[in-house]
Amino acid sequence: MDTVDPGLIGLLAVAEVTVEACLGHPDLVGANRQAVRGACGAIAYARKRLLEEEPDDVRPLHGIERSLPEGDRE
Repeated sequence: MDTVDPGLIGLLAVAEVTVEACLGHPDLVGANRQAVRGACGAIAYARKRLLEEEPDDVRPLHGIERSLPEGDRE
């Protein structure tokens, strides 16, 4: 794997901390809070994958993809 730009990792870390700070706001409730939590998780996931030694190219199948023939899954 090629070396990942440390600046990108830093930006993702800052973004994750900033999004987490939003979760403390009392006006962020319900579906909006869930969306922000999801965004935080997505940022953390991207950062984790960039730092992995050998990225996992095979993602787990979800929902209907599990029942589709292999050629129709994407």
